[in-house]
Amino acid sequence: MRMWQSAIRKLETKLASWKITTLFMGARVTRLRSIMCSLPIFYVSLFNMPAKMQHSIENIQRQLLWGGSNLTRRIHNVRWEDVFKSRKMGGLGLVDMELKNKALLKKWVWQYGNELEEFWRRIIVKKA
Repeated sequence: MRMWQSAIRKLETKLASWKITTLFMGARVTRLRSIMCSLPIFYVSLFNMPAKMQHSIENIQRQLLWGGSNLTRRIHNVRWEDVFKSRKMGGLGLVDMELKNKALLKKWVWQYGNELEEFWRRIIVKKA
């Protein structure tokens, strides 16, 4: 749980360093895609993300996108679910961290079944 909290802290630190209200929407989306979705990738690729942590990451992403804090309630232009749709389908093309987490964990299962001679797989087989 501590490792997830450190990832959340890194995201919050990045968010606090930016002056959100002065950024245009395009800059917010770019930062969401490039930084906010990539910082927790290491943890997401190795460990199952608890629902509480996913909710915390989404809250940070919402703060950046909508340009406010959790204390202010505002009307948003689109639903949060639509933000994850591809740009061709009218969304912003952001990464859904829950789906990303599931995909990256399933990639390990696929690699385990296909990479029979890899060193890391042989170690796991010996340990099991």
